[in-house]
Amino acid sequence: MDNPNIFEAEWRKLCVEISQTVYTQQETQKLKYILQTNGFLIDDEKSRFIEICDKYKYEVIEKKFGKQGTEGYKVFSKSWEEWFQKKGVESEHSKGQRDSVEHIMFGSTPDPEKFLLNFEHEALGSIKNPL
Repeated sequence: MDNPNIFEAEWRKLCVEISQTVYTQQETQKLKYILQTNGFLIDDEKSRFIEICDKYKYEVIEKKFGKQGTEGYKVFSKSWEEWFQKKGVESEHSKGQRDSVEHIMFGSTPDPEKFLLNFEHEALGSIKNPL
């Protein structure tokens, strides 16, 4: 990886796309409805959320870089590992303060309940008004 800052900017954009893809899925919206109705998710529902996140994370990554095992995916994976090694220690200090996109950037899954309740605010709050 030539420049970790360039990789990080591109990776963040892709993680935003991953988060948006996960959030807009019908299954995700069903889980959000359950959470809003009951005030919590049971373990099976949390597990389902993790499965949804993993599925769409890899779909979006593979769409951009190619399937796992291809040269494009290998280059991406190596770049991510190098970036993570440089950022990993720093990321542990702010682990509890990460938003949904940052969780995906650092290889973890967002907390299902926080993601479902806060993603719209996170996504809209991160849009800068150009005026």
